[in-house]
Amino acid sequence: MNAGAPIPFPDEFNAAAYFIDRHLQEERSDKIAIECEGLCVTYRQLYEGVNRVGNGLRKLGVWTPRSSPPASSARSRSEPSPSR
Repeated sequence: MNAGAPIPFPDEFNAAAYFIDRHLQEERSDKIAIECEGLCVTYRQLYEGVNRVGNGLRKLGVWTPRSSPPASSARSRSEPSPSR
């Protein structure tokens, strides 16, 4: 099998923007995004569900490396990491 040339991929990739948000911007919000076992979900419904999950994670204190850590887990630079 020939692997071929590597596929260029950006350093940062926002899957939600690519797979959901762009469809809203391109006026496809009422089109079917997912269809499974008789259940149909539009891009708008998917967007709303993803936002609910994201907001729930934020309320739980989940953060990404690009954001600031929750205040309860903030540590000064001079403070060593706990040893195991």
